[in-house]
Amino acid sequence: MIGAYNALAATFYFLGDFESARVYAMHGVRIWRSRGVQSYAEDLYTPVVGCLIYGAICESYRGEIACCHAMMDEGI
Repeated sequence: MIGAYNALAATFYFLGDFESARVYAMHGVRIWRSRGVQSYAEDLYTPVVGCLIYGAICESYRGEIACCHAMMDEGI
């Protein structure tokens, strides 16, 4: 499910709809935080990282720089 939200966030981001991209990215992050979804060691790129990064970029477009930095740090 997180992967689907990551794909939607990426799609809306590249279409220029930053608000929808932020909403879908936050849904993915919320699922990850609430269920304690575990990532596998062999995953090179987990979907939650994409959600965090797209969410952070969209926050920066809204002028929320402090929130952007916090999300980027969590994604890294």
